[in-house]
Amino acid sequence: MEYCTATLLLDIDPIKLVRGRSTNLEQYVNDRPYVASSFLSVAMSQVFGTALGGRCKDRPELVQASIPLVAKLSVIPCRGGEKFFQELFLPLGYAIAIENHQLDEKFPEWGNSRYYSVELRHTLPLVDLLSHLYVC
Repeated sequence: MEYCTATLLLDIDPIKLVRGRSTNLEQYVNDRPYVASSFLSVAMSQVFGTALGGRCKDRPELVQASIPLVAKLSVIPCRGGEKFFQELFLPLGYAIAIENHQLDEKFPEWGNSRYYSVELRHTLPLVDLLSHLYVC
């Protein structure tokens, strides 16, 4: 079996995000550079725009072909927890693996955070997977 891996790495500069605005410490101390957010949707549309739009100039027959796909999202903030991800993706036919992260591994008594790593598996057209991730 052949595999192809595509990785999208976002490098967000938190200082640049607030430069020129009236600032306070909260604007510099946040999770924006580290978690999937609306920045991920923007990056996806810029990098995978053609695939997200369901177009392929060189191999148009592949656009609607169902292929086995895996999407791994390293860190997603979610207040709804595992139940939210299950309610969102299980009805669409995804197999899902969810890992909740501790607030601080050195202090396990602090409990879990609102951050999760999520792995989605499904056999479907790439345009569908990208659309589901884009909306998520």
